[in-house]
Amino acid sequence: MLETKWHEMSDNLDHYKRFLFDQSATINPQAIKLLPGVDFILHDYDIAHYRANINFPNKILRLDFAYAGNVHAVNNHREAVFLEPGFLKISQEADEQRNYNIIDGHYRGVTFLVNPEKVDEELFSLVGNPDICQQIFQNQLTNRNFRLMKTEFIDRLFKDIAEVETHNQRQFLRLKVAELLLYLTTYQSTFPQQYFATKDIKKINAIHDFLLQNLDKRIAIVQLSNQFHISQTRLQKLFKSTYQQTIHQFVSEKRFDKACDQLKNSNAKILSIATGIGYGNVSKFSAIFKKKTQMTPKQYRQLYNIN
Repeated sequence: MLETKWHEMSDNLDHYKRFLFDQSATINPQAIKLLPGVDFILHDYDIAHYRANINFPNKILRLDFAYAGNVHAVNNHREAVFLEPGFLKISQEADEQRNYNIIDGHYRGVTFLVNPEKVDEELFSLVGNPDICQQIFQNQLTNRNFRLMKTEFIDRLFKDIAEVETHNQRQFLRLKVAELLLYLTTYQSTFPQQYFATKDIKKINAIHDFLLQNLDKRIAIVQLSNQFHISQTRLQKLFKSTYQQTIHQFVSEKRFDKACDQLKNSNAKILSIATGIGYGNVSKFSAIFKKKTQMTPKQYRQLYNIN
């Protein structure tokens, strides 16, 4: 049974950076009061199984993000994904009295809790909208208890929360929750309500990593299908649902990002950069690069004073 109380950390914000990644593996959540009606909670559990029994008002907005560890819900002896690293779970009430498994026995993540009945002008001054919680309920949670989301914006925001050091950590977290709330009022493309099958998530994540490690190669959908034992249709559908892009769009974007990074931060020859992202000659790479940036690779490099 997971303890329902959490320790207050209101006077020790500097600790939360160390907490996220120091392998402390505590059982009780750690809570930071950010604003009236807004709490930031740290989770770090080293335990294989537990039954959740945490009660919140039904209309509270709960935003969970997983950094490490896979949490699976178990209903009627059937196991499915509840939360995976990199996913944001948006819910309006706690899942009470459910059985969960933490795969590999360790979970680390964070939660923002926003109570619409208790928030006041301090939050409204940051978001400029007194109805922001209701808009999120309507946009994301109409007739649903929860939604799952995974986007580049979400990845960057929670990476900042884990890594950025400031002189005022409390204000930094206030700005981040405001940024997240504003994003959720406008972003419509979220995952469906049902759980993802564990085996599908693992395959799509493995395919994602494989593509990143092989940006210099031309990899066909049929090759991925055969290698990871998943149909081409299901592969393309799940990949787009997970990463909000087709495989072709994803690979093209990552190749371009890698080329830009190398042009800015290395002295590698342009031919070597082009070859490293799958282009056999400089001319084709330069033509595509200029179409995207209105600059040749050489001009782009000169812009950043790399010779």
